[in-house]
Parts: sequence; structure tokens; C-alpha cells
Amino acid sequence: MRISTGSSSRTGLRNAGCKGCGTVFFLVFLVMGSIFTIVILGEAARTAAVWFWPEVECTVISSSVETTGDNEDPYVAAVVFEYELDGQTYRGTKLARSSSANSSYDAVRRAADAYPPGTRTTCRVHPEIPGEAVLERRLPWVGFFVFLPLIFVAIGAGGIYAVWRSAGRSEDGAVESISQRARKGRGKTVELILGLVFAAIGGGLTIVLLVVPLVRLAQASTWVETTATVVGSTLRSWSTDDGTSYQADVLYEYSAGGRSWTSSRRDFFPFSSGDADGAEAVLARFPEGSATVCFVDPADPSRSVLDRRPHAAYLIGLFPLIFLVAGVALTAHALKRPSAAVPTETQAPRAIEAPKAPG
Repeated sequence: MRISTGSSSRTGLRNAGCKGCGTVFFLVFLVMGSIFTIVILGEAARTAAVWFWPEVECTVISSSVETTGDNEDPYVAAVVFEYELDGQTYRGTKLARSSSANSSYDAVRRAADAYPPGTRTTCRVHPEIPGEAVLERRLPWVGFFVFLPLIFVAIGAGGIYAVWRSAGRSEDGAVESISQRARKGRGKTVELILGLVFAAIGGGLTIVLLVVPLVRLAQASTWVETTATVVGSTLRSWSTDDGTSYQADVLYEYSAGGRSWTSSRRDFFPFSSGDADGAEAVLARFPEGSATVCFVDPADPSRSVLDRRPHAAYLIGLFPLIFLVAGVALTAHALKRPSAAVPTETQAPRAIEAPKAPG
């Protein structure tokens, strides 16, 4: 009797090929997610480490706003301070362990104004490098974004597990039934996690891009109109993954509260980069040396804005609502799904006995 193994061999090769392709596909997700997870956790650890550095008294020598030469983050708070350690005097220039450069002149000015020259304060000194010190210890907020690459890690690891597990499944009907029920239970968990992630991302972006700008627009409606002078009007550009981004950087000066202020806030939308034509149109409205008006918060003269009217850019804040609604819907659907109970044991079907013949 001849036994043909050609068909089974071809099937085995096809299965091996499918497993290999699936493994490579999901391995990309796993590797990339792991790399970004390590980077984020490393940066969070560096930021958190400052909280354990020894505290030393110091004196602020000078503080000002300087330019960095970088178009994306052109301003930085330059704060110089001195401190003594083990009988030796050191001079520090770091506000925090991470870079303090920013695209907002206002944010940098507030950081510099917090340390006027002559101020006695405390700094944190690196326990192994006495010449390295910072004035501020910050919370490792970047660590909260680790769940984003962890999604890719979960997809990659889960996909590889599923690819190799499916190849070794038992053909027993009862076992297959149990695994199917278990997969239904895992499906509910995955749906719930995805729903919560989408809701968190959508909710956070909605607050940043929609709620906060609208609240600030409402607040600015009562601010005082004040004469201002444009002291800087610069087109800034930098390379991105999608090409080149452009930003109209307009600096203006005004007097309020008994002193002169410099600001770069044009409106309350958090992102001001765009195309070159739009940026140049803004610069044409505010040429350097021209007189204009700004609106100043009477309760805090350091806060001002050039344009307090709502415009089309604020509509971008509506897009995160899609993620928020989708996340809430997924979460609600997952919570309504019945949990899949996995039986602990299976009972083999009983054979039906044939009726006995009479007599």
C-alpha cells in the first residue's frame, strides 16, 4: 500500500510560512513599541531622580530671556545662580534637568521672572557631580504617555502569541469550545482597554484644544485694550516628518501695571505652526516697528493677547471629540457584554442504550 505525504508536506510548509510572516509582522510592533517605551521611561526616570538630589542654598546672580538659535524653540530662560558645597563655590545655569527652551516667549519670561537677581533660594545638586545643579525639580509627566507605545507592545506580543498558539491547538471539540469562550472573555477585556484609551486621549485633547481656548477667549472679553509696539516679526521654520512647518513669531511690547512687558501671544490656540503663506500673512499684519493694540488682563498685567476674536483654527478642537465619543461607546459596549464563563471540566456525551428486545 502506498502512502502519499505530498499534500500534508505542502500544508505544513504553508503553515510554517504563515507563522513566519505573522511573527515578523507583529515583531515590528513589539520592537518599535519597546524602544519608545524604554525612551519614555528613561526620560521619566531622569526627571524623577532630581527629587532625590541633596538640597543646597543658592543665590540668583542674573535672570533673563535669551534666544537659542533654534527656530522651533527659540527662547530660553537664562538663570545664573551660585551655591557652595564642601567649601567650594559653584555656578549653575540649569533651570531644570530637561531643556527649558520654548516657542512661547511668555512661558519663558514667566520662568525667568520667578528668579529675580539677588533671590536666595535652594537648588538640587547631583550627588556624584557637584558641579551639576538645577533650580527646579519637576514631575515626570512624560511617563504618563508610556501607555501609547505599550499599545504597540501589547499588539506585537499578543499577535505573536496568537500566531504560535493557533498552530498548536488541539483538535478536541471540548477543548476548542473552552478556548473559544476564553477568547470571548479576552475580547471583552481588549475592547474595554481600547475604549478607555480612546476616551482618555480624546478627553485630554478636547480639554487642551477646545475647552481651555474657549475659556480663555471668554476671559479675554473683559481685558483692557492697550497700545502696543511690534518689536519683532520673524518667520520661523523647521523640518518635520511631514515636511516643513512655519510659524509667525510676533513680539510686541506694552506698558501696564507700572512696567513694560514683552509678549508673543497672538491668540489662545495652543498650536500656531502651519504653512508659509499663512505665516507670512500674519507677519504682514504685524510688521516690525508698527503700532497696534493688545488686550491686557487687569488682574495680571503679564497676560495679554493680540487677537481675542474666535477664528477657524479653534474648530480643530472639535476633532478630538470623535475619539472621546468612540472611546465612551466602546467602553459602554464592553461593559454591557456578558462575561464568558469558562467551564472547569467537560462531560463526555453518554451513549444512548438500545432498547432491549422483549422476552
